This record gives sequence, structure tokens and C-alpha cells, in this order.
Amino acid sequence: YYRTRGQLPLRVALQLPSLSLGSSDWVAWRGGKHRCPAIIEVDADVAWLLGLYVAEGSRRAGQFTISNTDQEILDRAEAVLSTLGFPVYRTPRAITCCSTLFSQLIDWLGCGGYAREKRIPFPTLGWSGPLLDAFLEGFVAGDGSVETTRTSLWSSSENLVGDFLLVCSRLGRRASATKRSVRQLWQISIPYREHKLLTTVPLPHLLLLKARSE
Repeated sequence: YYRTRGQLPLRVALQLPSLSLGSSDWVAWRGGKHRCPAIIEVDADVAWLLGLYVAEGSRRAGQFTISNTDQEILDRAEAVLSTLGFPVYRTPRAITCCSTLFSQLIDWLGCGGYAREKRIPFPTLGWSGPLLDAFLEGFVAGDGSVETTRTSLWSSSENLVGDFLLVCSRLGRRASATKRSVRQLWQISIPYREHKLLTTVPLPHLLLLKARSE
């Protein structure tokens, strides 16, 4: 079966010490209809798509969904997925990709499935500045806002807030995080001018009160 298709089961392939995957090789889920390149080059579009997923995406075993009402954003996401070889089911409010393979890739990258579980993909902090900018742009397209004085990112995942503060540090940008009482959301604020953000570190009042009570 595998020989006639020029394929190898992954468990067998991993036992070959001489195995070397190139740009012409593909990976597919057993029994699945679709495949993706064994090597995916992370360009600005892929980084943007991952940022959008972290903001507005959810996944389960056989599919993942990105929700948004801006049709231009959905158009771009659909185009990136098509370039990677994944089909998309489109509605006015979301795109759904029925691919076990890509859903497993999202899981392996550590992006999380639901809002409070979200994290940045683990290789992100090693990306170049332009790729980090594209990732942030994708997140802002899904769950951020751009004002005249600052860019704001919104999340209910406390771990993701820490991730983004590290991303901003990598980009040489000052940023602050504040927990809003409305829906228990965090706001990460990235001002365009440094003097708009205090140069001293404010005391984390909740931790201070806890320390006092102890």
C-alpha cells in the first residue's frame, strides 16, 4: 500500500537515520484527504495567521475555527490556508478548516484551544523583528485596537499576557498590562511614545496586599 503511493508511515520514517526531508516532501494524516508541506517556511503571512488564531481561534481534534466579521481578514486567512494546501469552509462570521493535521500542528505549537488557554507559539521569541511584527498585526486584527497614541491587545489568558510582554521586549517596545474588571480581561498597552508610559515599575497591588496579609 505505502510502496505503491511512494509513502512511509511516520513511525517507520523516523527510524531511518538517513532520512532528510525537503521542500518537495509532504506530510498527511493517515486516512486524511489533505496534506501539507513537511517544511513550512514561516513568512509574514504565516506569522500573521498564527497571530489571528491566537486572538480569535479555537480547535478540536479534527478541525479549527477562526471567527471574525471583517471579510477582508477572513479573505487573507483563507488565502494563507489555501497556499498551505488546506481547504476552508466559509461563513460570514468565521472560517473552519477541517484538517486533523493542521489542528495537531496548532496543538504542537502550544497555541491553546480556548481563550483562557492561549499562548504564543513556542518558537515565536526566536523569530526576526518583521515576523514578530506580523504576528502582532494578526493578533490585533482579531483581538486588538489601534488608537492615535497606542496599540492595545486584549486577552483573558494571563499566561498570554506574559508572552506578549516578552514579545514587546524582544521588539524593543515598552508595554504595560492592566487587568480590567469587565469580563476579567487583560489589556496590554503599547504606546507609540515612551513618555506616555511611566518609566518606573508600578507596584503590583494585588500581590502587595497578599504579602501584607501573610
